[in-house]
Amino acid sequence: MWGDLINGRSFANSAKQLVASTTKRVDLLVLNAGYYVEGALNEIQDSDFERNMLVNCHSTHYIVSALLPFMKESQKGRIVIIGSTAAYEAYPLVPTYGIAKWGLRGYAINLRKELMPQDIGVTFISPGGTLTDMWAGEDLPEDRLLEPEDIGKLVAATMTLSHQAVVEELIVRPMLGDIHE
Repeated sequence: MWGDLINGRSFANSAKQLVASTTKRVDLLVLNAGYYVEGALNEIQDSDFERNMLVNCHSTHYIVSALLPFMKESQKGRIVIIGSTAAYEAYPLVPTYGIAKWGLRGYAINLRKELMPQDIGVTFISPGGTLTDMWAGEDLPEDRLLEPEDIGKLVAATMTLSHQAVVEELIVRPMLGDIHE
């Protein structure tokens, strides 16, 4: 399902209705949102800061909360949250993005602890620069960024593990490292 996560609660409700009308359980929930605005923290508009937090962090909570009852019906429920290497170090050109991804990582770590007794695994995958629309217009060689398919392969691999195994965190970067300006 695809949608505008600035209205995360509304999107979560729509997702819940869709799932309820088509199935009784969800085995895998992959959450992947990314939005940024360039600018120093002391210069960025409050509305841009809030949008970053809503899209990159808060929407994940709303969607998980809405779909968790369906995850509990699964025999091997897994939640995969796609974060960023920005969750581990400062990103000076897009600090609000980094702050949101740090928060998202904290959310994933805490959600994992909470859902352990219910046999629902939570994985936080942190890719470096990936060839997505976020990099549109940048003058970079394509092989300098990760292939989106590689992230998909990592998600799929987490589902091949035995029931008692869960990958908690995974960092994947381009071979030459992250791109920082």
